[in-house]
Amino acid sequence: MWWQKEGLEQWLRDFLRDALRRRGVNSLLSDQQTDPLDLLSDPRSFGFSSLDMVQLASRFAACMGLDRTGLSDLLLARRSAKGWCDVARRSRQINDQEMGFYSSGSTSGPKLHRHQSGKLLAEAEYFVRALPVFRRTVCVVPSHHIYGFIWGILLPAENKVPCIFIDTDDTLPTSWARQLKDHDMIVAIPDTWQLLMELDIQLPDHFVGISSTAALPAATADFFRSRYPAATMAEIYGSSETAGLAWRTVSNSGFTLLPWWQLNQLHQQTTAVSSITDEQHLLQDKIEIAADGSITVCGRTDRVIQIAGHNIDLDTLAEELTKHPDVEAAKVLHEPQDNNLRLDYFLALRKEPGNLQHWCLGFSRWLEQNLGDIPAPASVVVADELPRGILSKSVTWNIKQYDAVIGVYRSGFPALKTDVGIDKTSGLR
Repeated sequence: MWWQKEGLEQWLRDFLRDALRRRGVNSLLSDQQTDPLDLLSDPRSFGFSSLDMVQLASRFAACMGLDRTGLSDLLLARRSAKGWCDVARRSRQINDQEMGFYSSGSTSGPKLHRHQSGKLLAEAEYFVRALPVFRRTVCVVPSHHIYGFIWGILLPAENKVPCIFIDTDDTLPTSWARQLKDHDMIVAIPDTWQLLMELDIQLPDHFVGISSTAALPAATADFFRSRYPAATMAEIYGSSETAGLAWRTVSNSGFTLLPWWQLNQLHQQTTAVSSITDEQHLLQDKIEIAADGSITVCGRTDRVIQIAGHNIDLDTLAEELTKHPDVEAAKVLHEPQDNNLRLDYFLALRKEPGNLQHWCLGFSRWLEQNLGDIPAPASVVVADELPRGILSKSVTWNIKQYDAVIGVYRSGFPALKTDVGIDKTSGLR
């Protein structure tokens, strides 16, 4: 059982690291002297109150299934990494039927998704048989995420090979890539594969590459498949709600469903049904099903995008930005940039700050403290009102039409626009 070995401590470390990141203390995580496990024994030094620790313990209990065995309260009495691992092992010896995983919840709060252990193990067993032989796993994905758990903990355990977890907060790709060997399985998100390509980092000739959490850009997939013809590059389609749904190893081809999934379509909506658990999931993607049963994923049906493995609801993010006391209204756009998505903010402030540069720096700190888990914006325009077009409908904007303030910040306040002879509405497009 994975929880009887070091995999449980790795899971707990990644779980706590995520809690710290959500609190916007990335500077602590980048310090190699900081061990996330110390949060349990010394929470105040990390800025966590007693109430924060109760919430953290509740989430850990939900993931590990302690609520089903009645051992949840022991977490508050045994506030150490060893204590929490001992309680989790004791609980899973009693009941090991489920695991819980929180979705990224970058803007709407993390949501718990429970999965039967048998289904997760079936996925690991399937891919051990379906993929080429590998001798070691190098996982650049946290193990408390369902993707990292299946591929970094269950699958290596099933194949009886070691796994190395890479912490990207304190290790550059040029450093950890030097550890790679022939016949490694490399588990990463699309952004990591994109970075390896852009940095032109040499990989072993023979490896199994795994990419999930979002679509792998076609150019990136083609690059690795053409440069490393002896390697296997697998793209996994799935989510925190479903685990793996389908996969492919050939560019510009359909995804093959995992054998226990069936898709039903009605009124342009697609439902996935599992023959293992009988669970049903309404998919948030537009799906086309070919005659041979393969599927094509044609984009989201909602306003949620994925950046660096995080689901971000653009409308909810805009609402979160208005929680800053000076922001009356906000709008968020996303645009592709170098095969990646970028976020652009437009903020309507209640009044023009006396020192705009100082305000922008303060707002950056507020973002880090309150929305630290969300990728930083590529641009932020601050003005007295949102840009509007015909019939006062909110529209997009061109950041080049606004005056630079500092860093990614630009100003649309009337006084500054008058100084450079640009009309306020000229920024619309």
